[in-house]
Parts: sequence; structure tokens; C-alpha cells
Amino acid sequence: MRVIPIAVLLGVVLLSGCIGQGAQKNGAAGPSVLATLAIGVYPAFAAYDPGNGYVYIPDSNNSTVSVINLTSVVATVTVGSNPFSAAYDSGDGLVYVSDSNSSTVTVINATSVIATIPVGDSPSFAAYDPASGYLYVPNYDDGTVSVISGTSVIATDMVGNGPSYATYDPADGYVYVVDIGDGSVSVISGSAVIATIPVGSSPLLAAYDSGDGCVYVPNYDDGTVSVINGTSVIATVQVGNDPLSTAYDSGNGYVYVTNSGDGTVSVINGTSLVGTLSVGSNPSFAAYDPGNGYVYVENSDDGTVSVINGTSLISTLSVGNSPSFATYDPGDGYVYVENGDDGTVSVLD
Repeated sequence: MRVIPIAVLLGVVLLSGCIGQGAQKNGAAGPSVLATLAIGVYPAFAAYDPGNGYVYIPDSNNSTVSVINLTSVVATVTVGSNPFSAAYDSGDGLVYVSDSNSSTVTVINATSVIATIPVGDSPSFAAYDPASGYLYVPNYDDGTVSVISGTSVIATDMVGNGPSYATYDPADGYVYVVDIGDGSVSVISGSAVIATIPVGSSPLLAAYDSGDGCVYVPNYDDGTVSVINGTSVIATVQVGNDPLSTAYDSGNGYVYVTNSGDGTVSVINGTSLVGTLSVGSNPSFAAYDPGNGYVYVENSDDGTVSVINGTSLISTLSVGNSPSFATYDPGDGYVYVENGDDGTVSVLD
């Protein structure tokens, strides 16, 4: 099995019955690029704070976080070394930034750092559980997950090799942690690991589907997606080459899978493949905009974003170099696209 180190992941992507709804939305005119903001070097996975309307974008090589309001950078916050991702905690209204190289999580309130929490080695994509009020931080290099309440680590759970990404399932209250190194998903309830689920080879950025209550895990080396219900894999769907990430569209019930190896997006309804779309080169991350019903796919190698409605490609937008992640802001209806190689953010209206 080929193990994908966390630094490589950032560079490459850097994303009950399981029956989808299957309706397609009626889109109007497509979106456009409203603004381009200069921020730090290699912007990474961002978070939106509905309390103040800000978007927090970690600047991976600068050890800072750019705080954006609409189309302006309102603050630059110094954090730990190589901030990899940000997550919002609706319980306390704080933003948590995983500092990959310093093995810490920086806690931000509005535009101020209020705490720095020691965690495990190479913390990565965290997830918040509103039922318990805990934040779950996978630590890639030591095979653990730090469970945080407020500004304290209350538990450290041993999981599989290379835990990189966590996602929360509100239907069962579980947190699913993708273990890249051993092809498994660890299931956490509260502060305890309750199951380890074998999936495919090199699982990556999973997504929860609120329509069917399933979690969809792309397996990079297999070209498959494992569909999990509770603590069991109920289906394995064949998709394209090197699937990196998944995104759920609550409007039509589809799950969109970015296949970085062949420049396509696979569309899954429940446990069935319902479409394959050709997009740009090396599609990395996908984001859903419930305001207009579109899915935005960042094509890292050609500096574009493919805009999808249902199972149709409706437009292709030119953005910056190496777009890797995108974040939707429901407050202003904008989509923020992080362009890794030129240190900019493209704002799509």
C-alpha cells in the first residue's frame, strides 16, 4: 500500500438505507470571480464562523491565519508552524487551527489567539461534534486523535496509522477518522473508539450524507468509494482514478467524488454511480453551495474551478495557481477558493 504523507496530501489536494433523492436543480446564470485577495503563502483548509461572518484561512508556509470578511482581509493572526486546517466550534464560538509542524492547536476568538493546545504529532483535519461539544483532531504521525473540550485535551485515542481527516455524523453521533496508512476508518463515540472499519487502500477526505445517513470514503489507491452506515461498509462503488475527496449536495442527494488521476468527477446517488463528468486537470476538492445549488470543483493543475449543477458541467472559471480547497460562506453567499501556489483567494459570487 502506498502511504501518503500529510505534507504530500496538502500539496496534492492540497475533501440506514443509503437511497439518495436524485432530483436535479434548475440553475440560472453561472457564478463569476468577484475578487482576488492576496493573503499568505500556500493557503490551506479554511473555516467559516457564523457568529461573526468571518472566513479563517490558514497560510501554511507563513504560520498565520488570514481573517476575511466579504472581500477584505480584516486581520492576520500568528499561529503555530505550518497551519494545515481550521475548524469552527459552534458550542463556544471559537476557531481551532491545526498547526501541523508544531504539534499544537491554536484557538482563535474573532481575531485574537486565546490559547495554544499541545496535541499529537502532525495534527490535521479536525471535526466538531455539537452533541458532545468536543473537537476531534487526528494526529497523523502518531496514530492518535486528540479530543478537545474548550481549551483542554480531555482524551487521546489510539486509532489507525496516519489518521488525517475526521468527519461528524449527526445521525448516530459518531466521528469517523480516516486512517490513510492502514486502509481503515476509526469510529469514535464521545471519547472512546468503538469500532475500526476496513475500507480501501489510502482512504482520504470523506463526507457525510444527511439524506441517507451514510459516510462516503474515497479510497485513493483503489479507485473506489466505501459507503459506511453506522459501523459497517454497506457498499463499495467503483469511481475514477485516484479519488481524493467527496462532497454532499443536500439539494439533490448526490455525492460528488473528485478523481485526481483522470480529471473527472463521479456522481453517486445512494450506492449507485449515476454520472461521470470530465472537468479540469487534477481535480482536488469539491464544495457545495446551497444558495445556488452548485458544486465547485478545484482543478489544481490548470488553475480553474468547474461548476456543476446536478450531473451537468455548467461553467469553468479561471482562478489562481493550484486551487486546492474551497469554503462556502452562507452569510454572504460567496465561495472562497484557496489558490496554493500564488498565495491568493478567489472570491466567487
